[in-house]
Amino acid sequence: MARFLKANFPAIEFVAATHDARAQFQRSYIYFNDCLAVLRDTGARTAGMINADLRLINNRLYHLAAHEAAPSLVFGSRFDTVAPDTTTGKLYSLGFDYFFFHREVLSDYPPEDFCLGLPWWDYWAVLIPLAKKRQVKRVVTPAVLHETHSTSWNKENWLALGNTLAKYFSPSIELTQDNMMNYLDQLARKINLEPQDILL
Repeated sequence: MARFLKANFPAIEFVAATHDARAQFQRSYIYFNDCLAVLRDTGARTAGMINADLRLINNRLYHLAAHEAAPSLVFGSRFDTVAPDTTTGKLYSLGFDYFFFHREVLSDYPPEDFCLGLPWWDYWAVLIPLAKKRQVKRVVTPAVLHETHSTSWNKENWLALGNTLAKYFSPSIELTQDNMMNYLDQLARKINLEPQDILL
């Protein structure tokens, strides 16, 4: 796979994961903190993460990432669409899909078990800088599209990682599978309201 990627994207540097979450979550998810370590190692002033199944529809996002993330976190949500060739969609307000970190922010995160592809990591990515009183900026202009597809969440992982998040951001009640969605709604409102909104 690495040889194929390098041959087709020669200008891109690929970094192989040294370990994954198979022992803990039974699939080869990559830990969020491992991604942050790779970003720190680049030495870049600003570094970003974006979900792999997104399509960029606004090139001004590049300029924003270079000039607005100092020293702050810039993030945004996808717009969902049902067709791959459209240029508009519906905002997905319960999740967050791209992040640009000033290098100072990369060291703010405690070591935890959040993984890309599992629930809650995107909330963790925004909530920690908010708790650290960093500048946090949310892009409200449509910038990326996502073609909707079926998903299947493991309820045990959903509950376990939700409880991990709750160690840092206390819910008002004891969390269960039945009320975990209420906790998500509570945190989503916080994330959608507290950051500074910015336009592309």
